Amino acid sequence: MKVLRGLGLPEDDSRAFVLIDGTEFLISVFDEPPLSPKFPATRELLTPHPKTGMYVSGFSITGQPVHNFVFQHDKNAAKHGLVLGVTRGGKTQFFAVTMVAESNAGQIVWLSSCFKDEKTATLVEHIDRQGISPIYMARQLRAAMALCQIRAEMPWAYDGKPHDYKPGDDRCPYKQLNVYADEFMTASQDPTFGDFIQADGDALTVMGLKYGIGFNPAGQSPFAHNGFSTEMKDNLLQNSRPVIFNMGSPGATRKAAEGTMENAYDVPTIPARYAPKEGSTIERAMAGEAEPQNGVSTGVVVVLDNGRATLMKALYVDFDEDLADLFPSEINRLTDHEISELDKLGLWGDWNRPPDPGEFWPEPDEDKDGDGGGREQRSTSKRAQVTSARQALEAIRSLTDA
Repeated sequence: MKVLRGLGLPEDDSRAFVLIDGTEFLISVFDEPPLSPKFPATRELLTPHPKTGMYVSGFSITGQPVHNFVFQHDKNAAKHGLVLGVTRGGKTQFFAVTMVAESNAGQIVWLSSCFKDEKTATLVEHIDRQGISPIYMARQLRAAMALCQIRAEMPWAYDGKPHDYKPGDDRCPYKQLNVYADEFMTASQDPTFGDFIQADGDALTVMGLKYGIGFNPAGQSPFAHNGFSTEMKDNLLQNSRPVIFNMGSPGATRKAAEGTMENAYDVPTIPARYAPKEGSTIERAMAGEAEPQNGVSTGVVVVLDNGRATLMKALYVDFDEDLADLFPSEINRLTDHEISELDKLGLWGDWNRPPDPGEFWPEPDEDKDGDGGGREQRSTSKRAQVTSARQALEAIRSLTDA
């Protein structure tokens, strides 16, 4: 702040930024706010490198491209994702960026959410499956869990044996699947299906990567009491580059980054507005001037693998335009074998339909209490014992009478 005062600039000027690297730091003052321009998404930027899986998701304050990945080349595995932000903060907009990249890499995308959204309705035209409701999310996660075992038993044509997923290997008999769960916090607290959503979300973060399945929850809080168990959070952070939007204040953004960084207080402040000559808060108060209008989606914080954060402006996907030029011409889908196996288990079809008898809870005549009070307890107890893909599949078969 002393440097800014010496330059005659207000402390909240959106042209000034500080970069910290250990004991070194760089103070930059730009002629124009560096994050004010829109960076349009293009097919070229959102086509991942076939070997590394890296693509450009946005640009930093210095104009450098900020990369994310569609698979983990160094771990020879799929990837997870974590997007945090307040309502209307830009999460769905960023979904489009990542989904385009995954689709251009030949991968499959599923999306479930709790609330209707105009943008998700547009995305459904370009991805494999999309639906709105807690029961849809519960069925989506249950199908993804069953796919772990189905894929574990799928033979590879070159030797007739099953193998672990290998991104970029043309011999792999299936495509990477990316499972999105928007408003996961709200869904995991649903009184009817929340326990199933949270349990399968936990299990998928542990088991999915080995079978080419990544889990991408999004919400307003990453903490356990909001649906993110410690195990889930650790697996997400170790196998993704989490994206944190403006959470409403610098303090709230730092809190959301807790546990994701070496020092959450190194999270750069996301500018709430862009204007080079606003004056400081004190100057406006003394002059009796109104505060400028605030915006909450001016940039994002990307938490990198080494626990350091980079402030960037995400690529902009214009939902008022046809998105066909960004996505591939054909939608990537499951193989016929995978669909057939899911159908045998009763896990395919319309995921918005009402619950089938015995699908989530025992039939009424199996309920010894007679009032439904014992159903959730028994179901949760059985699910808590699931520790492998095979056990998960057997549990699913028992619940679906398959």
